[in-house]
Amino acid sequence: MNEHSNRPPLSRRRLLGGIGACSMAGAFGVLGYGAPSAGAAAADGEIVDLGVAMRTVNVRSARTGRMPDGTPVLFAFSDGNPVSFNVLRLDTGERIDGFPCGPDTVGSSMVQHPDGTVYFSVRAPSAGRLLRYVPASHTIETVATGVVGETMLRTLVVDPASGVLYGCTYPHAKVFSYDPSTKAVRDYGSVVTDGAYAWGFDLVGGKLWVGTGIGTAHLIELDPATGTASEIPLPGEFASEATYIYGVRTRGDVALVAVNPPLGGVNTLVWDVAGRRWLQPDTLHQTLEASGAASTVDSTGRFYYVSDGELYAYDTATRSSSPTGMAGSPIGDRVPGTRSVDVVETATGGTARREAVGVANTGVIWRYDLDARTGTTVRGVPLGSPATLHSIGVGPDGKVYTGAYLSSGVMARVSTSTYEIEELSGPEQADHIVTHQGRIVITSYPNAVAYVGETDPWDWGTRPAHLFSIGRFSEYEQDRMFDVVSVRDKLAFGSVPNYGTLGGALVLADLDGNVEVHRNVVQDQSVTALAARGPLVFGGTSVHGGLSTTPKATEAVLFVWDIRTGKKVFETVPVPGDAIIHSLLVDRRRLWGMSSTGVVFEFDLRTRTVVRAVDVGLPDTNSWGRLGKLHRHDDGRIYGNAGGKLFRMDPATLAVTVLATNAKVSALAPTGEIFFGDSTNVYVYKP
Repeated sequence: MNEHSNRPPLSRRRLLGGIGACSMAGAFGVLGYGAPSAGAAAADGEIVDLGVAMRTVNVRSARTGRMPDGTPVLFAFSDGNPVSFNVLRLDTGERIDGFPCGPDTVGSSMVQHPDGTVYFSVRAPSAGRLLRYVPASHTIETVATGVVGETMLRTLVVDPASGVLYGCTYPHAKVFSYDPSTKAVRDYGSVVTDGAYAWGFDLVGGKLWVGTGIGTAHLIELDPATGTASEIPLPGEFASEATYIYGVRTRGDVALVAVNPPLGGVNTLVWDVAGRRWLQPDTLHQTLEASGAASTVDSTGRFYYVSDGELYAYDTATRSSSPTGMAGSPIGDRVPGTRSVDVVETATGGTARREAVGVANTGVIWRYDLDARTGTTVRGVPLGSPATLHSIGVGPDGKVYTGAYLSSGVMARVSTSTYEIEELSGPEQADHIVTHQGRIVITSYPNAVAYVGETDPWDWGTRPAHLFSIGRFSEYEQDRMFDVVSVRDKLAFGSVPNYGTLGGALVLADLDGNVEVHRNVVQDQSVTALAARGPLVFGGTSVHGGLSTTPKATEAVLFVWDIRTGKKVFETVPVPGDAIIHSLLVDRRRLWGMSSTGVVFEFDLRTRTVVRAVDVGLPDTNSWGRLGKLHRHDDGRIYGNAGGKLFRMDPATLAVTVLATNAKVSALAPTGEIFFGDSTNVYVYKP
C-alpha cells in the first residue's frame, strides 16, 4: 500500500501545503496567486484568509480494472483543486493508491493498457498532458505534455491487439497515436474544420470513430494505418439537428453513439458493426443518463447502463434491452447519480459470479449481483480536495454563501460574526447566489436551473427547492444564469444559451414559479449583467453565446426593460468596440457599468446617456464576464472585482485602488466587509 497516498484529509482549518502533484512540481492547494497572509494590511484595510471554503470527494469518471495480483479495482478521478487519480479496492473501497495531479482540476480520460499500465489525462487549466500509472511500482509518470500541440486530451482508447494508444483533442479536433513500445507519437491532424471538440472516440471494426462538435456534429471514421478519413452520416433528423457527439463506445458487435441534443427522447444511437447500418431507435432503451455510462460486455453477451432510475441490460445477440430489477432491490436508491458502470465476473470456490459495479460522485461504490439480484455498497475513499470556488453571495440570514464548480454537490456558508465556515449540500455547480424577499436564490448549471427557499434548516432540494428550469433541451435552449436581481416582487435572471447556440434570455419569475422567458432581447447576445430600479431592469450583454459559438455581433449592449409593459424600451452601446458588459450597479440617479476591457462607465438614468467612461486597467477575459462584480458601499465608494483583483473606486474621480490580487469572486456583506474568494479559499477584507 502506498503510505504517502493514504494520509487522512487535512484539517479544514489547516493551510494547505506542497504535496507533490503527479510527480511534477506543484502544490496540492494554492492559497492564492500572491495572496496576502492572514491579517495582512492592504490599502488601509485588513485582509484575513479564512481558509478553504469547501472540501469534497467528487468522482465524475471511473473504470474498473485489475492490479497485477488480480485484485479487482476501480480507477477513479476525484475532481477538485487539484484533481486526483485514485486506485480503490472494489470489495472494500479502500484506497490502494492516490495521487494529486495539480495544477489541473478535472479528470479527462483513462484507459488500462493490456500490460496493466493505466494511461490518463487531466485538464483545466490543461496543458495536453498524457500521464500513466504503473501498478507494479505504485507510481505516476508523465509521458508527454502538449501532445500534438493541443491543450486538452479529451478521450483515450487502446488497441488491445497492437498496444497502441489513441486519443482525440481540443481545441483543434485532432487525433493522435502513441506507441508505448517505441514512444513514437503520430499526429493525424484535425478531422474537421468546423468544430473544436473531438470528443466521442473509440475503435469500431478496426477503425477509429471520432465524434465532433460543437455547432454541427460529425461522425468521422479514420483508418489508423493510412490516416484516411470519411464521414458516416447520422440517421434521420440527427443529421441536421445534432450539435455534438459526446460518446462513442463499442460494445460487442454494436457501437453506441451519444449525441446532443436528444431528439424524441433518444440520445444514444446504435450501429450494427458487421452490417454497417444504424439500427432502429426502439432496439435500445434510448435515454442513457447524461454521463453515458455503459459497461463492458460480460460472458452472456450483455452490457449494462443506467437510465430513468434503473439499471438495464442490453443483449447484443437479440439487440434488446430489459431491466435488471436493481431499482427494486435494497440498493435501488443508489442508481440515480451513478457516474460510471462496469461489470465484473469472478469465480470463488467454483462458483461464478456476475456483478454490475457503479460509482457515484460521492465515492460510494455499489455492487449488484445480476443473478441473485442482491447488492451491497461500500464507501470508497479517494483523495478529497478543496472544491473549486465558483460563486459567492449573501443569504437572507446575513451570512455569506459559496458555490462550487462541477462538484459532488457542495456549498458552504460563512458566519460574518465568527468567520466560521460550515459546509452544506448543494447543486453540482452554483452559478449565482442572491437574496429576494427573505429567501435565498441560487442558480445552477447545467440546464439553467433556479432554486429558492429559506436557509434554516438547510435541506438542499427542499430548502431551497427547485423553482424553474429553462434548460438545454427545452424550447428556450438556455444553460447558465450568471446574474440575478430583484425587480419589485419579481426576480430577473440573465442567461447564456446551450453549447453551440447564440441568443441568451432575460427571464422574469415570481416565487410561485410563474416564469416569462424573453429570448434575444438583444439579438444573438447573452444577458450577462443586471441591475434594477423600480419597474426597470437594466441589462448588459455579451456577444458570446454557448461554448464553441462564433459571435455574430461585435459590441455589447446596455438595454432597459420595463416589466409593466413587458418590453425593451431602450438600448445603447456604452463602450464602443467592447464585447462584454460584466457588471452593473444602480447608485442613486446613475448606473455604473464595467466592460471586459476594464472600462468603467457612468450612465445617467434621467438622460439615458453615458456621461463618463474611464479605462481603469482591469480587463476581464471570461467570455461571459462571469468573474466581475460591482458593490455600492455605505462609505460612499464602490468596491468590486475584475481581472482577478479586488478593488475600490472613488465615484467622484474614478480613481481605483487595488486591494488584493487574488479575487475571483466577491460579495458585500451587511457588516460592510467584502468577502472574496480565489480558486479555493475565502477571504475577508475589512475596510
